[in-house]
Amino acid sequence: MGHGRRECPPIFAWAAWRVFQAGADRSFLEELYASLQRQYDYWWKTLAIGPRGLFTGGFMGMDNLPRPNAAAQADASAWMALFAADLARMADELGDPAAAQRYRTDRSVIADAVNAHLWEQERGFYFDLDTSTERLFTVRSYSGHIPLVAGIVPADRLPRILDALRDEDAFLSPGGIRSLDASSPVYEPGYAARGVNSNWLGPVWVPLQLLLVDALTEVDPTLATDIRQRVVTNVEREWLETGRLWEYYDGDTGEGLGADAQAGWTAAVANLIAEGWPAPR
Repeated sequence: MGHGRRECPPIFAWAAWRVFQAGADRSFLEELYASLQRQYDYWWKTLAIGPRGLFTGGFMGMDNLPRPNAAAQADASAWMALFAADLARMADELGDPAAAQRYRTDRSVIADAVNAHLWEQERGFYFDLDTSTERLFTVRSYSGHIPLVAGIVPADRLPRILDALRDEDAFLSPGGIRSLDASSPVYEPGYAARGVNSNWLGPVWVPLQLLLVDALTEVDPTLATDIRQRVVTNVEREWLETGRLWEYYDGDTGEGLGADAQAGWTAAVANLIAEGWPAPR
């Protein structure tokens, strides 16, 4: 398994729980619960890859991110930890204690596997594991931030993850967190060779900013506020200049790139505004 598969992050349970928290009634969760359980079981049956607790999904929506063809992926695995946590919350709400315990146990298994096999101590980051060579594929990208989003980074490792996020020579840009470490030899902030959009080789994608800000609010509220300000300010500037919500934004300049009508996910900036703007003084 690898690039032949084209799974997307399994975040429907996260989205459903957010809608429920925003005011949907209990019947909303009841309607979705069985389908979400089936998707979760599909991942365990079809996309699990050794060691136990790790998963693979191909590009995982990041179509030109360099990754091994056969990999236990930091993002796919951490997304499944988040999936398990949200299903456990739903099971609690719906009075299904046995399932809630199962999902919490699964989350612990996944967290242990990610931390045992996908962490590289020298670089202080999470990477995909190339299962054909048993070596970590050491390109620092959004993939390695998903364990933070999922809340499975041990406290003693957090400082190094946070240092990478704060580093303007690595991930922190004027418009938010870059999709790829700027010091990488394959980093392309806006356009790759021949004028092709570089997609996941450096540009900033707004949905990931929302998830990172959510996670950072618990562990580093100052950094969360900084990223929120950068993203909102940049998207607003580009909106005023072009009248567009862009697909993603240049990792160095913040210029809007890609499709120019991507309100579907770039509109997640509205959550960043509603949940914390203006920033507290």
